[in-house]
Order: sequence, then C-alpha cells, then structure tokens
Amino acid sequence: MKKIIIFVIASVFYLSCQKEEVSLNGSVEGKFSIGPLCGIEPANADESHPCGFSFEQLDAIYGKYTVQIIDASTAKVVAEKKMDRTGIYSFSVPDGLYNLDYQPHITTTSKVQKLPTGFKVSAGQKTTMDISIDTGLR
Repeated sequence: MKKIIIFVIASVFYLSCQKEEVSLNGSVEGKFSIGPLCGIEPANADESHPCGFSFEQLDAIYGKYTVQIIDASTAKVVAEKKMDRTGIYSFSVPDGLYNLDYQPHITTTSKVQKLPTGFKVSAGQKTTMDISIDTGLR
C-alpha cells in the first residue's frame, strides 16, 4: 500500500512538471476564390453549386491552382497546397517574412487583388490572407 501511495505521489509530481509543448510555428490561413464562373447564374444554382456546377466540376476548376507560401528572403516555396472546391488553405510555417502567391497565373482579363508580400508570421499566431480572382465574366 505504501508503494502505491508513493507511486501516485511521484506520478502526480512528474506530470505536473511536464513542460507544455510550445509551437515554434505560426499559421497562414485563407480562402482562394474565383468568380464569377459564368456570366448569368442559372436558376438551379446555389451557393454550394455556383453556375449549377457539380462538385466534380468545381474541383476541376479549382484543382488547376496551387497556393504557395514563399520565403521573402530566399524566394523559395516553403509550402504549397493544391486547391479544391472549398478554396480553403492552411499552412504551418516558422517565424519569418513570407509572400503569398498562386500558380498558374491567369493571363486573361481576370483581375487579382494585390497579393501580400513581406508579411510577418509569428509563432503561435494565425495570419489570414485571402486571394480573390475576378474572372471578368458578366
């Protein structure tokens, strides 16, 4: 019985001394959106199916694009994610300065807001950066 009590006390002491893990990374999250995808919305379209497209068709449209996090000092891609119909991305990256980009770039009449460059990511902090592409379809 005495050994059990000593074990329990030692276990409680040991567990209370455990250091909490601290993340050395911060996160970059956002949404990649493209639109409008058609000139006139059909009657059967809704928010989850713009232009009446199926999920497979939307995945094919968004799946052509990759969002990238680029180290601002080295210009190297440190993380990237191929898009799906949700357009949502999230990266865990170390402290530092980064640029946000996507590939391939659209060279038609589409308009992209100025992409963020030189933004700071800090450990344990979330940075939200969205990318919006206006296709020009009306």
